[in-house]
Amino acid sequence: MTPLYTLRLVPAPAVTVSPERDPLPRGALVLTDDRETAVHLSRTARPDVTTVVVPPEAAAWDEDAITALLPAGDAFPCHIRVIASLHPATWPAAPEPRLLALQEAAFLAAKRLARSAPSDSSVVALVLDPFTDGAPHPYGALLTGLIKSLTWELPHTEAYAVVTDAATLPTALARLRHESGCVRGLPVAYYRGEPATGARWEERLLPVERSQERLSPVADAGPVEGLSPGDGAYAAGATAPPARPGSGPVVLAVGGARGITARCLEGMRTPPSMLWLLGSTDSATMAANSREIGTATAEEYVRRRRAAEPHVPIAELRGTYDRCRRSRESLAGLAALRQRFGAERVHYLGCDVTDESAVHRAAAVIRGVTPRIDLLVNGAGISGARRLTAKDLATFRKVRDTKVAGHHHLKSAFAASAPRLWCTFGSVAGAFGLVGESDYGPANDVLNAAARYEEARSRSVRGESSAHGELSTPPESAASREPSAHPDAPACDGSADSGAAEYVINWSLWGASGLGPRAGFTQYAANAGTLGLLADAEGQRLFNAEVEADRPGRAVPVPLGDAERRMLRSRFPALVDTPERRPYLGTPSWVGEDGAVWELDLARYGHLFGHRRESRALLPGALALELAAEAADFLVGAAPVHSFRDIRFRAPIAVDPQVVRYVLTASFDPAGFARGTVRVGIRSRVVTGHHDRRVQHFDVLVPIGDGEDDSAAPQAGAGVRRAPAVMSMSGLFDQVRDVTLTELTATAGWEPQVRQEIPAQELEFFSRHRIPWLLADALLQTACATGTPNRYATPHSIGELTLHTAANDLTLSSRETRDVRLRVTHTGGAAAGDADGDADGDADGSADGAAGGMLPSTARGTAEDPAGGGGRLLTMSGLVVSGREVVSARRGAR
Repeated sequence: MTPLYTLRLVPAPAVTVSPERDPLPRGALVLTDDRETAVHLSRTARPDVTTVVVPPEAAAWDEDAITALLPAGDAFPCHIRVIASLHPATWPAAPEPRLLALQEAAFLAAKRLARSAPSDSSVVALVLDPFTDGAPHPYGALLTGLIKSLTWELPHTEAYAVVTDAATLPTALARLRHESGCVRGLPVAYYRGEPATGARWEERLLPVERSQERLSPVADAGPVEGLSPGDGAYAAGATAPPARPGSGPVVLAVGGARGITARCLEGMRTPPSMLWLLGSTDSATMAANSREIGTATAEEYVRRRRAAEPHVPIAELRGTYDRCRRSRESLAGLAALRQRFGAERVHYLGCDVTDESAVHRAAAVIRGVTPRIDLLVNGAGISGARRLTAKDLATFRKVRDTKVAGHHHLKSAFAASAPRLWCTFGSVAGAFGLVGESDYGPANDVLNAAARYEEARSRSVRGESSAHGELSTPPESAASREPSAHPDAPACDGSADSGAAEYVINWSLWGASGLGPRAGFTQYAANAGTLGLLADAEGQRLFNAEVEADRPGRAVPVPLGDAERRMLRSRFPALVDTPERRPYLGTPSWVGEDGAVWELDLARYGHLFGHRRESRALLPGALALELAAEAADFLVGAAPVHSFRDIRFRAPIAVDPQVVRYVLTASFDPAGFARGTVRVGIRSRVVTGHHDRRVQHFDVLVPIGDGEDDSAAPQAGAGVRRAPAVMSMSGLFDQVRDVTLTELTATAGWEPQVRQEIPAQELEFFSRHRIPWLLADALLQTACATGTPNRYATPHSIGELTLHTAANDLTLSSRETRDVRLRVTHTGGAAAGDADGDADGDADGSADGAAGGMLPSTARGTAEDPAGGGGRLLTMSGLVVSGREVVSARRGAR
């Protein structure tokens, strides 16, 4: 089955990877819809910056007239800036002419730039958005969606966008400058609030748990009548089971007589009691068109017409044939739906959704017969796919308006009797852009943004909060938050059952139906391997799953096959989750509004069984830190992990549990544009009879960001006192040598066993580890040593463990000349320790096997000593243990 993802806005701390650049570089062309912006730039920008105010009446101009606003001549500016304000924009309302004209001017400027193809060029959009109801305004996607498409069309041009609630233009330009040096997934970043207290957000494709794909119908609206779960899909021509009088949902489908919309309707698991279809051509015209071509192919029709009328251009004849073919397909689709559901249930109305009056007339007819609509499916859309330099403004407008204006007209016409579930058919071109879709992509992205905006408004009306569906301001108690709406995650501020009754399925190509096969794009995509081809039956299954699904957090579902995921991981590595990066956690079992949950399955890792207490294999506490780093990798991607704070070992965790089930929960709370905290916990759950016992085993805070944590170091408590534990360390864990103990100190050497104990074919698994957790385990062994063989003190908590290297254990073990020393000092009821390597060694993680990108080489170091501490690898402070009773001064190699 095709994996399902959802395109969400998630907090993403800024990670700077290159020097910041001037937001208004020399010779830049600035396009704006706001005269005040132009006046400000005339006073503050350098003289060679050209500012053009695009007037709202330009939305009615032709291509030549708008092009005349741009600089003339062959030397077109290499740097384009587009600045728009959404402060006066309202919703729901049609997009203002000023925004449409600005988007069109930006499109034509990019088209001019594409023709000149300069080596140093950029197209950047700055959108000023108040984030009403905590969400970006949908019409900002007119520009941000265009930027997504331009990253494909202009591969050698830097293209990105910033959406910000900055109150002044200088502040907004400062956000633009800051983003210029950042790494990102999609080329759009959202900034809300102030640098030290606000948050930066990005869109990300997060996996939808399989068990979430078919749940209850829309929350808070009651069940949609007749929509019940089932397993099968129906092929064209199949007969629907008989329906009880008045049973089944009332469905309105726009563009539903042909293509993927018709295929999805044919595959509905429960027959509708009434199916209304809206198409752009009336029934009589469709019949006449169909008669015109009969059963002829395009070649046969053109040959026949040319023989009778040789003066008619071939292009005109092909256009006539395509129009008649669409009518023929629609009539065939209508016949199939009437056979499937019964002729008395299927009704067709001719209606062009770009004509607001026509849509209102059709709505009046429908309401006169069926006042209630349970499900509206908006599949209207046309494709004008072609390269940017070959695309004309008239086609651009037609493609955009069918989606954007059509959506608004439907919303307006059915406002008084809103459908209980609103499903829009979108495209992956809206989610992440595609070549040739500089009109179709932004139009679909507006619909994605609209669905998220409606979801956020719904939450705002209910007084609820969300972390992924809207740009919420970080709470003061950021570190205390937990993921909500999961049986193993306690409830947070918001209700898990809230959500929008509107969503957009971002389809990829269907192999047999839709726009791709007719345009010849299907075969091109198959040959190129960029997009997979969805079978009709699988598309029907996905459609039914979304109709029947609970809606929280999935306003923008995106089915992605193997081809799409490969393409995205190459093009936008941070956009789609890559579970292979996380050797132990993999894909979360649940992704919610506040974080993620993983069910732990550690018994399959044989190397963990060398860490035993008596006869029981236990999870090493240091490996719990590796799991926390992997969870942080899922939540914040490229942001580096420097340290772990407030580490609590509350109860042992069995590697091979017999009764209990362990889950790891993680959540991220931003604390500024470039910082935040990931909270990770591991708990167990045992359900027996009438008892549901839950135990917290481990907690840690993972600071995220590019600055020092200025909060006071946590003071770890002693917790429960325990006697020394009987432990055996074998395999990977037999790694501590030459232990020397006093009452207050412990020293030892580290001899990693990775390359000795792990077969060569399995070393790749260890190359993906995020931190040197075996080294941390060796330091803990040293701190807990008692001098009696196999007896160790019990660690309760660690105030902070800091990494000074990006290398993992496999990388460190490859440096044969390194002499790593472990030192621990016990004073005042707590211990501090460090692991230091040979100062001549390379501690920046650049050797083979490094996890790569985990930690900059300068982390916690200085310009003179980039490794930090003259070969220092990690440090630990605030360690609290119990049962450390030193009985001997020295123990040799074990």
